[in-house]
Amino acid sequence: MLALAGKYLGAIGVLAIFVIAAFVIAVMGLVLRRRYPHAGPGQVQSIPPYALPRWRPLLRETWLRTGDVLTIVTPLLVGGSVVLALLGHIGADGQHLCAGCLDLLLGLVERVAAGADRNTRAFLRQSQRGGPAQPL
Repeated sequence: MLALAGKYLGAIGVLAIFVIAAFVIAVMGLVLRRRYPHAGPGQVQSIPPYALPRWRPLLRETWLRTGDVLTIVTPLLVGGSVVLALLGHIGADGQHLCAGCLDLLLGLVERVAAGADRNTRAFLRQSQRGGPAQPL
């Protein structure tokens, strides 16, 4: 938005936008402070002092957050890679091994989709005739 203002208004126009925004914020702050004098600072939070972390708690928390990745996910990835490499080595990674399983799964999905489509068409025909609109 400011780039567009800079293109058409120039640097002075963009500076004027900032000055007007600061003025509006200052005026609203004064008005709200007079309207609600008892209200505190609201969302201001105290910030604890910065310090270098101790190594033992840092390493313990790091292990708690990442230990599952190293102990569960990494062996699964390595094991899966070994299985896929062995399947590729014996030539069973192509269409030959899973072609029948895939055809069976696709046939099942087609039957379920066709049955759902048939029920939907019957429901729509019956509801268009003015009959009771009950799913079959």
